[in-house]
Amino acid sequence: MTKKMILVFCATTALVTTSYAKQKGKPPQEAIELCLNQDEGSQCTIITPRGDEVVGKCMTTPDKKYFACAPQDRPKR
Repeated sequence: MTKKMILVFCATTALVTTSYAKQKGKPPQEAIELCLNQDEGSQCTIITPRGDEVVGKCMTTPDKKYFACAPQDRPKR
């Protein structure tokens, strides 16, 4: 992975993770649509606004309101 790809991945992960964790708003509609008719834990791929692919898993948000694709690997701090 190039540095640019890592930065985009981290930014995307942070955005989705923050959104899910704080329960402010819903996941992006595309993330929800990717998991329609899928099982919990199914692999999915998110395409970022820059066109990068981020592998994720279909999961229910902590508030149980949405079922959407979320990045699979979170960067270590």
